[in-house]
Amino acid sequence: MDVNLGAVDLGSNSLRCLVVGYAKKRLTYRASGLWITRITEGIGSGSFVAEGRAVDRTMAAVREALKMLDAFGVEKSMTKVFATESLRAAGNGHSIKMMIEQLCALPVDILSPSEEAYLSRKGALLGLGGHDVVFDLGGGSLELSGEDFAHSFPLGAVRMTGLYGEDWKKIKDAVKIALAGAKIHGKKLAGVGGTSSNLAMMAKGLPNSEYHPSKIHGCKISLEYLALTRQRLKSLSVDERKNVLGLERGREDIIIAGISVIEALLESLNLKEYTHSETDLLWAQCAAMAESRGLEVEGIVL
Repeated sequence: MDVNLGAVDLGSNSLRCLVVGYAKKRLTYRASGLWITRITEGIGSGSFVAEGRAVDRTMAAVREALKMLDAFGVEKSMTKVFATESLRAAGNGHSIKMMIEQLCALPVDILSPSEEAYLSRKGALLGLGGHDVVFDLGGGSLELSGEDFAHSFPLGAVRMTGLYGEDWKKIKDAVKIALAGAKIHGKKLAGVGGTSSNLAMMAKGLPNSEYHPSKIHGCKISLEYLALTRQRLKSLSVDERKNVLGLERGREDIIIAGISVIEALLESLNLKEYTHSETDLLWAQCAAMAESRGLEVEGIVL
């Protein structure tokens, strides 16, 4: 059976859309889209209310994602729309969910922290075998998962920027304090999420116009590279960062926080590096859809 499947992730900093094809027990990359929405604008240590331009940006991005899905002939029955910390933490998350459901004519699932951690791990391991810990750093939260644990922390790049600006020392201290009481263990770390993708793009020196998941999937990101990149970007103004190859427009003001969170994570786990994965919870959702229809998934093709 050959069919296209699609997934839409209503994230805290961006809305992402993925289209994959299913054939011969494999999921094959077809297309993807990303739109900066910053729906969690104003988020700090607690909840927030999504309103005004943030909602307008999100609804416009949903329309663009629907156009992409339609262009690839993805049927409604083969489409999954979901949200993470973006709507979990929103005081009006339910009303935003209903607005999007009305626009999409599809249900919107708000994933629990444990569901998000599980799917991030499942997605990463679709494309990267042999890794026993997976992190997913988004705008609102950080998920960490292993074979026998799953944790979610309010340590996303947008949230940490709102709390600490670009004070990377305070950010790293906050992360280490949050992780100290959690039972996290493993020797090989894989990472997904926007900050990680941008780090891989910058490491490869790729302009965003040349993005393809196969170009950065499996990229090794070292602790030394993280520190050097943070220092380099910190020396630039926010406007100057817009010209850095591989740094996505709309991420220049939160990238320092994102890098600092990953640095602190590696230091907490006493690891020197991690492996970036382009297969994430979007891929996991597509795999789950296929499997729920009796379609076995044995691998992926980027």
